[in-house]
Amino acid sequence: MNYCKLYIDDIDDRTSLECLVGDGIDKFFDLKSLAFTVFDNENYITPYDVKSSTYPVDRSRYYIEIDTDFGDDPDGDKFKSGVADLVIWLRGRCKYVVVSSDFEDYIVEKTGWNWTKEQPLPPGG
Repeated sequence: MNYCKLYIDDIDDRTSLECLVGDGIDKFFDLKSLAFTVFDNENYITPYDVKSSTYPVDRSRYYIEIDTDFGDDPDGDKFKSGVADLVIWLRGRCKYVVVSSDFEDYIVEKTGWNWTKEQPLPPGG
């Protein structure tokens, strides 16, 4: 089993975010065994400090866990590609989307940005 977390801020309503992410999951994944859960981020604080080492968590009202067992994707390539496409799509609909996973370099390569201490804000942000 593999998973990743998406930290998202911008949408005030959790139900709306669940619907939005569900639409994106349907659009970008064809894996047979995939699940996601939206959580309220108990570590969300405001005002948040862009210089904080926990900034992406501090800023994000919600986080989403996406899980798959890779049954039909043993190397995880479809999963990683689907996450990158989902992130690009979500960034067009939400102010702030960050990925926490073991393939963050791939996310940067495919989407153009992911949070780092050196670059805490998205390009143009």
